[in-house]
Amino acid sequence: MLQMLQKQLYLFTIYIIIRLFQCKNILRRQRERQMSKKRIRWGILGLVLGLAVAFPAGGKLKAAMTVVEVKKTGQVVDEFQGVNAVYRPGKWDGNDKTYSCAALVKKYYQARYGFTPYNLFSGATPEEYEKGGKFKKVSSPKVGDIASAGTHWAIVQNVSGNNVTLLEQNWKWQEKGRTYAKADRVVSKGEMKYFRYYDKSGREVSNGSSPVASSTSKPRTLSINKTSLSVKTRATAALKATIGNKRSGDKLIFSSSNKKIATVSSKGVITGVKTGTCYVTVKVNGTSLSKKCKVKVSLGSRIIKLNASRLTLMKVKKYPLKGVIYNKRSKDKLKYKTSNKKIATVSSKGVVKKKKKGKATITAWIPGTSTKKTCKVTVK
Repeated sequence: MLQMLQKQLYLFTIYIIIRLFQCKNILRRQRERQMSKKRIRWGILGLVLGLAVAFPAGGKLKAAMTVVEVKKTGQVVDEFQGVNAVYRPGKWDGNDKTYSCAALVKKYYQARYGFTPYNLFSGATPEEYEKGGKFKKVSSPKVGDIASAGTHWAIVQNVSGNNVTLLEQNWKWQEKGRTYAKADRVVSKGEMKYFRYYDKSGREVSNGSSPVASSTSKPRTLSINKTSLSVKTRATAALKATIGNKRSGDKLIFSSSNKKIATVSSKGVITGVKTGTCYVTVKVNGTSLSKKCKVKVSLGSRIIKLNASRLTLMKVKKYPLKGVIYNKRSKDKLKYKTSNKKIATVSSKGVVKKKKKGKATITAWIPGTSTKKTCKVTVK
């Protein structure tokens, strides 16, 4: 009897152990099914979020930024409504007004609306002084609004849901000695502040729909009156340039390829320095428009300059009269003579000495030429 009970207890124990293993396997499979459901739920949620980011409200795919290497000064990196964002290699100099973010904002409003926005400083509201209008801060940006983040300013060129695409300048960086810039940079709406322009009647005009004047919708043109010219040393010649479909704020910039041969003023006046050939370039600020004029400089007529045209000798017994020959030839030499040796004499080096009271004329001249210069001397 006892042996039978022991055998039954043994069999029961084995049965319990088997059932425990079976329960464990059942629980493990249930947990695996639950984990699979969670994974599916999280996967679906991730897919939904991904689609929400990729396809924001409005149904337009978020634009990818374009990275461009800046290789030359004045390179156009981005363009919107006929206004170019131009760059130059290297780090931005705070004194460089041409390639600043604020300069681009001004250029855009000059081109599109015929006025210049000012007060583009950190934390400030843009202002306009030409047409009597006013900028106001807005929460929902539109195309053509001014965008601001600290000291950085830009133009809104597209709005898609929560994404704002910018036209901007100087969003660049250095990498291994090279300069890179981003075009069509996309930011979240909340990253920037936005300002819209209203005219003096309160009408909203800065929505990028159309320019203020029809002439500003036409592209600028640049023309010069001469593509080549000749000028003598120490003489001048005028180069005239004209901007077609000119915007407010457009300026002509003149430069010489070799200032040792010829210089050019801000008004286009070219001065010959020494014989040779160079080029004068005319540009319109903030654009890629440019024209070149070939300048040939030849030797001009001789000119004598003296350090005095009149002298009065009283207590001083002598005076060094110094002469310089401009447009000098290789064999030219300067000589001096007096009209009256009894009143004043002059040495071969131009030193004038008084003799007695009276008047005389000292002449500096170049032998073999008609070039001369005089100095009137009074001895007291």
